[in-house]
Amino acid sequence: MDYNKLKSMIRTHLESASLDFFMVGYYLRKASEGGLFMEDGYKSIWEFAKGEYNLSASSASRFMAINARFSIDGSGGERMAERYIGMGASKLQEMLTLPDEDLEKVTQDTTVREIRAMKKKHDEPKSFFGLPKTVYPEGSLLSAPGCGDGKHACFSCARPCGIRQGERYCRDAPMGSPFPCMQMGEEKRLEMETSGVLGRECQHLHQELAVARKGDGEPEPCCQDCGHENCYNRCDVARGKDIERRRRAQEAPPKQQEEAGARKPDMTREEIESLYGWLGIDVGDEVTAAWLKEEHGRLYHGGSYSGGHFHCTPSGVGTDRSKEMSWAKAAKALKEVQEGKEGAGKARGYRCGLPGSSGH
Repeated sequence: MDYNKLKSMIRTHLESASLDFFMVGYYLRKASEGGLFMEDGYKSIWEFAKGEYNLSASSASRFMAINARFSIDGSGGERMAERYIGMGASKLQEMLTLPDEDLEKVTQDTTVREIRAMKKKHDEPKSFFGLPKTVYPEGSLLSAPGCGDGKHACFSCARPCGIRQGERYCRDAPMGSPFPCMQMGEEKRLEMETSGVLGRECQHLHQELAVARKGDGEPEPCCQDCGHENCYNRCDVARGKDIERRRRAQEAPPKQQEEAGARKPDMTREEIESLYGWLGIDVGDEVTAAWLKEEHGRLYHGGSYSGGHFHCTPSGVGTDRSKEMSWAKAAKALKEVQEGKEGAGKARGYRCGLPGSSGH
């Protein structure tokens, strides 16, 4: 969808009499997943929502979460599941935090008060491990926050928790003056849940992607182990190391830079197909090296699409994980993708008996 049209649709739904928060959430998710907000110089979807529509981060997050949970099959699409159509904003907001088994019990006749009563049943706090928070007797020399009467401590635990007494601390923090991991707050969790591709690959949300800690085998998610350097939720420690790494790379002799680039793999077929979508190429476009360079090679810029983050330079295009491909090679690879889509379109036309085909 065209970026300007997407912005117009958000404004239309915000200004409608029914306050179509579900569709606002859908278009905000589209803008977030494609990184489209960067076209106007915004650094995050939250800056975009505030700057364009005066929406707070909490409101924008809530709309996006409503879209993600109450769409058909929970896919985050533009169609709301039929059973939720007609439910008001206040009811859907209350339902956001209901567990699935209670969500199934909600009908059109269920009141907000009844939904809150359902939620109250789950108010008794428990940790990720199903244990109550640690309470020390008066005068105890122990004070480490945790759960299960000291069985688990919050200091190094990265698990999502309903009773967290203290934040997990950064693995690089000095023991004499520790500071918390910036990714563990609940507000940050909500931001990541609605951030599209970045959220799906975030170790803090999907801890099976994180390195297991030696000894107890607990997951140890960390932004420093993540390849998404442009993630707007990336912590300050990782950002600082990214900047230092890029500075050293710039100071390295050209030969070393070339050797480092040569060690990267070539762009995969999946990355090329994502590049095709990010560049907005249509089946009827004439894809040439000169056209690509004119459109995208005049300035250094980048963007994300369908899981890939691309960097364009006057000499070509590459990703964080693959070496740069010249515009000539990119044109050839993109034409192959284009021909495949054109062939698939013709095949569908033949099967459906469209005009110009030999189908019946």
